[in-house]
Amino acid sequence: MASLTYHISEEQYVAALRLHVQLRPRWTRWLRYLMAILGVLILVTSLLLKTYWLAVGGAIYVLVATSSFQMYVRPMAQRAYRRYPAMHQAQTLELNDGELTMRSSQGESRVPWNFLIQWAENAEFMLLYLQPNLYYIVPKVADPDQAALGELRSQLQAHVGPARK
Repeated sequence: MASLTYHISEEQYVAALRLHVQLRPRWTRWLRYLMAILGVLILVTSLLLKTYWLAVGGAIYVLVATSSFQMYVRPMAQRAYRRYPAMHQAQTLELNDGELTMRSSQGESRVPWNFLIQWAENAEFMLLYLQPNLYYIVPKVADPDQAALGELRSQLQAHVGPARK
């Protein structure tokens, strides 16, 4: 039975949310790029036609499309982290036979493998999804020798499938 105990800081929470956002379907990323290109076209066309009020709108459109994470998602994630003190508590992840146990000072959650719909990872985190927008964050710094995370990864591949890309 492998066990990890860790804290999630505000910056780690925001970085994990960035990973979650990057894993959205490809068409949403293409839509964001298309919106930015449309904003540039509005900006250039309005400057050529000397309708400067529309140029301001085009510039704002480009900024919103290209920096929505910095302008909206990041501040909302920071606010959520600060508002909910349960996120600041130490969390313990345990691998048991047939299930995953998440424990904090607020309570305990036993998650059978068939309740996890997918998982994802990068160099910093593993995200364990219970629903498309509900996930557990497991920072990899909690297990420097990767013993427990290696076992978790093999269990996830066996029971849930390959990591989400």
